[in-house]
Amino acid sequence: KPWETARKAAGYPWLRVKDMRTAFGIRLSNTPGLEKHTIQTLLGHSRLSTTERFYAFHSQRAAVQRGLRLIEGARRNKEEGVA
Repeated sequence: KPWETARKAAGYPWLRVKDMRTAFGIRLSNTPGLEKHTIQTLLGHSRLSTTERFYAFHSQRAAVQRGLRLIEGARRNKEEGVA
């Protein structure tokens, strides 16, 4: 009952507890410099392969997005004459 009340009050009546764990894992995998073993421990996976199977692709996507932002920022700075 408290879970139902909390998720409705937050505006997420469809949210499941399982979704929160997944969201936490994705957020961890998108954190720059956070080692996979740390993520494994925080999520309670007994094998690193489990962590990699479910969350590694998120860190790859985040790395590409960060790289693109850096490139775009450098391009803008060059166009604006910022050193």
